[in-house]
Amino acid sequence: MVVKVLFSYHWGFSVRKPFFSAQQPTFRAPPPTTLIGSLARAFAVARRWPEAFEEDGRLYSTAARLYKVCPWATAALIDENVIPSIGPVETRDAIRAVIAHYLRRENIKPSVALFAPQPHGKVYAPSFKLLASFIFTDEAEAREASRLAWSIPAVGCKESLVSVKDVRLLKAEEIVEELVKTRYYFEKSLARRYPATGFMEEDMTMPSTEHYQLARVKVNVETCIVPLRPIRVEVIRNKAMILKDEEGDYYILNKGRVVSIET
Repeated sequence: MVVKVLFSYHWGFSVRKPFFSAQQPTFRAPPPTTLIGSLARAFAVARRWPEAFEEDGRLYSTAARLYKVCPWATAALIDENVIPSIGPVETRDAIRAVIAHYLRRENIKPSVALFAPQPHGKVYAPSFKLLASFIFTDEAEAREASRLAWSIPAVGCKESLVSVKDVRLLKAEEIVEELVKTRYYFEKSLARRYPATGFMEEDMTMPSTEHYQLARVKVNVETCIVPLRPIRVEVIRNKAMILKDEEGDYYILNKGRVVSIET
């Protein structure tokens, strides 16, 4: 099942990349980990899930619960103001940030700086439209998601406010084609051939149970092809799974991440 959600950002968005501290650049498109996290927040509020839970002696974000039934999410940049040759543009605002919590207690003295300028990445795009699709392996949970998706307040940091314009619940089927036309982003390693233009590349964090483990240092990052218009892609069949929903949209998924999909 596919839950397709049309978002309209208020001012734009910021989804900060991992591995950075002083500077905080943003992804130019929300990665699948962020999309799943935004929907997980809606589930947590409705079901009164805690922000974190313990399993096998480890702490996990609530998003790990949703990941078990929603192993992949992707998005299409459908806004008419996206520059076809560039895509969303990142800017970095210098802000006055508190750095005291990075210092040892014995080093906090009147002569030591407790604040510092830090560049924070943002994509300023008022009313920016994003079409996200959540792939579910459980039909009952997909139906619940199609109801709860209306309550998603933000996609990205908590200030990345959105209005949900439309939600649709669709069936999807696996197909055996190798050449498909898609507007949704996918992992670059799954494609054998694609056009030379009409897309941007973005290194994105990949969803997994381990990704949502709290205080875990390792993050899985893969280069993704983000179409700026629908593009034709020839996939590598032994690596890629192709899904087609009832509206004719194609999704390119990694077989290794999604072992089986119930249609």
